[in-house]
Amino acid sequence: MVHFKEILYVGFGLVVVLFILSMFLNNSNYITGFVTSTGTANLTWAGTAGITLIDNSICFGSGYFNSSCVRNYATLDSNTTYHNATLNNPNAEPYCWINTTAINTCSGTNNSIGNDIIALTNSGSSAVNVSASTTQNGETWLCDGTCATTNLAQIQLLSYNNASELGSCVTGLTSGYENLATYNTFGTVGLCDNLDYSDLNDTINIFVNASIPKDTTSGTKTLNLTFEALAL
Repeated sequence: MVHFKEILYVGFGLVVVLFILSMFLNNSNYITGFVTSTGTANLTWAGTAGITLIDNSICFGSGYFNSSCVRNYATLDSNTTYHNATLNNPNAEPYCWINTTAINTCSGTNNSIGNDIIALTNSGSSAVNVSASTTQNGETWLCDGTCATTNLAQIQLLSYNNASELGSCVTGLTSGYENLATYNTFGTVGLCDNLDYSDLNDTINIFVNASIPKDTTSGTKTLNLTFEALAL
């Protein structure tokens, strides 16, 4: 399973500067005149950054590497409907991976059998730059340190606009799947450089692709990702 958490960087809110100056000079013996002076009102609206994850996990289920596979790794992709003969992915289930429970069947609002997404919404009042990061490399995640014979463990992310909100990410979606972690590195993936905050255009979807090497150690594998939003 892949778990996610979100962190927020909140911009400073409302700064209002209002200055009004008036002056009246009056002398009972000598009137010098009547003078008024009015300053200016300056308003700076910085907005706030906020993100919400709708359905915060990808569930690949339980399974094992298919010993009859002629390749050295299996592919688990939350953007793939498995058992679909037309896809014919030689690295996917059932060719190189055998699931003992249904794949991609988390209890959430954004998944169906064989297909699972993370929906990320800009819940603030400012456009934001959104990225995801992790602190584990592929072998730490899947082999508890170092895989015995391969160097193929990795995880990738793909972002795209929600089908009903195609104007959400103004610029900077991923160009296909991009590496979040290879077998010996980890880092950050930019998911959207400019995510709008208007209600009808504020959501992007995220898919996860994992390469599972044949020498992956047994046990539950949990990878934590941090999503970060910076106000623009």
